[in-house]
Amino acid sequence: MKTSRKEYNGKTLAVVVAALAAVLMLFLAGCTMGTGGGNGSKDDLDDKKETGAASGVDYVDYSTSDYVVKVKNNTAKKLVVFKGEPSADTLMGGVPASATNHGLKKNSSMFADSSDFVLFFVTEEDYTANKDNLSNLKTKPFARLYAYYNTNAKNQIVYSVSSDMGGAGKINLNNNTPYNVELRKDSIYGEVIGYTAANTINTTFSVEPGDYYIFPVFRKFDKTLNEIVTVYPQDQDGDAYVEVLNVTDSKTMELNASKWSKNVTFTSGYAYLRIKNESETGISLYDGANSAPELTSSGGSIINSGYELVYQIPMKKIGDGFKFTSSETKSSFKFGNSLNNDYLIESKSYEAGKMYTYVVTGKDYKNLSGKFDGEPVLVDDGFEITN
Repeated sequence: MKTSRKEYNGKTLAVVVAALAAVLMLFLAGCTMGTGGGNGSKDDLDDKKETGAASGVDYVDYSTSDYVVKVKNNTAKKLVVFKGEPSADTLMGGVPASATNHGLKKNSSMFADSSDFVLFFVTEEDYTANKDNLSNLKTKPFARLYAYYNTNAKNQIVYSVSSDMGGAGKINLNNNTPYNVELRKDSIYGEVIGYTAANTINTTFSVEPGDYYIFPVFRKFDKTLNEIVTVYPQDQDGDAYVEVLNVTDSKTMELNASKWSKNVTFTSGYAYLRIKNESETGISLYDGANSAPELTSSGGSIINSGYELVYQIPMKKIGDGFKFTSSETKSSFKFGNSLNNDYLIESKSYEAGKMYTYVVTGKDYKNLSGKFDGEPVLVDDGFEITN
């Protein structure tokens, strides 16, 4: 039988349409298999982590789930984070640019016990370029922050990466002392722009060019207090030690921590308030009208029944110089919990370097009382450096 041209073209068109439909169905099916376009299963999430960034680093925000610490990234750089020094075994995850409350996933094997540690940041570009030899990055951090992990409570502190980090200027820090050193901008309580562990040399920080007033502080974790102790060096006039630098993109500025430990007096920047909870309900410390509870240096906020927490009370700057008060009077401290936090702690002058103990008792949040217990004790911070 002879087929007409009209019938032939109609059949051909039908075949072509059917073939195109089959190809389209295969394409759509492929989009939901292993490429992050699925139904949100664990496999789909893993695929997102692997293909979401060229580096393969996990940038998922775990702040509402099982996180170890939270990070605020004040820079426009994507950052990769390690515990301690860069290695495949210490990789914690990534922080997107300009992230404000980014939670890094807790690795149970990496964080099995309570301890202080270093958050070591590098840019995603540097990580990718040195992925096969991460030891190249050990003395070239984008930023380093001193942190603490507590197995008993989630750390509510958000660790901030300064917007001054990542510039064309260079500051090199040699720390030949037996203590951890932080470099803080404009005050002993200022933004951290550098950190190095004890007995560490040639740590270089990249910062934005400009004028810097750098205050060194010495830090360590006190196992007795279960808190981080901070002291700062004073000169013979009682002023906090400060380095004044103009950082440019043409010369590396050198700093040596041993200079700050010679012929100086180490002074605590804080007084300490230990609250022992002998009541039958969980409580927190509040300051004035603040609805949010105060945090300890290790990120604790709720004191469970039968437990205690130690809070830092910072000393204030005096005038326009570099002196700080030796005591602070607080009349706005309260205790309780979100159901009732109107239990006022009587006004008291807290001396720097001393710890005051306050005991809370009561059956429930409706019936609490508290009182100071004994005399304040001097905190044995152990910062006695001789050279």
